[in-house]
Amino acid sequence: MKKFGKKGLGVLYGVLLFSFSTYAMLDTFVIPHPMQSVEINAIAETTSTSGIKESVEAAIQSKLGNNTETTVETDSTTTDSENTDTTVETATSIDGGTVIGQYSDSKTSITLKQYREYDSNIYVADVTVSDASDLKTALAHNTYGRNITDTTSDMAANNNAVLAINGDYYGARQSGYVIRNGKLYRDTSGNRDALVIQKNGEFKFVSESETSASELLQDGALQVFSFGPVLLNNGEISVGENDEVGMAMASNPRTAI
Repeated sequence: MKKFGKKGLGVLYGVLLFSFSTYAMLDTFVIPHPMQSVEINAIAETTSTSGIKESVEAAIQSKLGNNTETTVETDSTTTDSENTDTTVETATSIDGGTVIGQYSDSKTSITLKQYREYDSNIYVADVTVSDASDLKTALAHNTYGRNITDTTSDMAANNNAVLAINGDYYGARQSGYVIRNGKLYRDTSGNRDALVIQKNGEFKFVSESETSASELLQDGALQVFSFGPVLLNNGEISVGENDEVGMAMASNPRTAI
């Protein structure tokens, strides 16, 4: 009986430990925790340019086939807004890549290229804007919180974006600055680099351990993304070939700005 009692306690302890560990993992990465709703405000003008989107999408599918649909989820996305008086060109080959889409209006110019390197499809968007306010961000389901996710394509469509990329996946972590469209959502610093987009259009990176979110806002931060690592510093490569290899080789698309 004594041996059985100890064994029973051991099994119970193991079950409790497993249950707690499972819940902790689900709470961190799966269970949604909405904290603040964001007023729905479409990024673009009311004028629709769906034909432009369809033309670019058709060019991409023409180059890569019809299996371009993805289900990668994110909690935030960076978008470039639409304007009127637009032009679009698609699918032309040039040195150093294939142009699969071009967009321009009175304030914005976008060129999309496809490269094939290292057994991978690489897409590059060269974006020029005359006003940094045209670079906007959106939250999944217009809600700030943990594990609130949506696909980048759906978030782009809901906000009438011409071009969109995934954001920093802040909702999987409890630290790291979150500033979106000039509004502070989280001021808990992490141990990583942060990309700052200033209201004047300047891009810079900072170490979260060396500056506060309030200081970034006072200095004119419009968007702050907590991710990293910094790839180029003063024109020099600042990462090793093994940095983030594990993440990049898994089912995670990697995006660089």
